[in-house]
Amino acid sequence: MRSRTVIVTDGKTTLFHCADMIPTFAHIGLPWIMGYDLRPLVTLEEKKFILAKAASDDQTLFLEHYTGPEHAFIKLGSGLTF
Repeated sequence: MRSRTVIVTDGKTTLFHCADMIPTFAHIGLPWIMGYDLRPLVTLEEKKFILAKAASDDQTLFLEHYTGPEHAFIKLGSGLTF
């Protein structure tokens, strides 16, 4: 994975620090990628993988740049929902 991210777990709960890949809730949707990203198509593929893994493993996403709730849970349904 090209992006610098941090995963913290205690064996039961996993927290995924999204860094600049998903800095706010507005960036959770797949096509929303930071404007200064030099390889947006690579980031898009990484983001698909990360969101699917977060949903399947019940991970908590930590969004560092958001001024409201700093975390999100991803669920798989007919598409990605949050």
